[in-house]
Amino acid sequence: MTSMPEHSFIQKAKTCGCNGFWYKEYGSTALMEVCDRVMNGEFVYPEDAPVIRIGYSNSAEFTSREFDIIRELAQGRKYEEIAADLDITLNTVKYHIKNILQKTGYQNTLQLVAEVVEKRLILPKEKKHEKKVFTDFVRFIDYVVTFNGSAQNLRARTTSQI
Repeated sequence: MTSMPEHSFIQKAKTCGCNGFWYKEYGSTALMEVCDRVMNGEFVYPEDAPVIRIGYSNSAEFTSREFDIIRELAQGRKYEEIAADLDITLNTVKYHIKNILQKTGYQNTLQLVAEVVEKRLILPKEKKHEKKVFTDFVRFIDYVVTFNGSAQNLRARTTSQI
């Protein structure tokens, strides 16, 4: 579970072999219901990431390539560096940035980056070690859930700590 609406998390969770993944603020499904369903062997994922308003647009209107560009901008990359990192031309980078700014209504990329970072819409580009950290975290959670038995035990322990 996460409170970050980063759209790539669903695919990352599936790739790492998670039986379930959920956004804390997603829809009306209770988090403990999701835990119970996963504990009963069901694979549970939201259909899509939560929709976040960015300027005049919303996050569902951005392509995955546009998110890649935004992620690179958030790291302070120059247009030339973005082109090299994403293996696209400089003109393609400029084209995507122009489209993003038109969608949002922002005058510059600084406004864009400030908003997406503030709303936690993106995380910086995944580094090689992060996949291992994410996988290790998933294994740890599986261990804790298995060690503790059932979702009911997990619920009892979680609520007693609140």
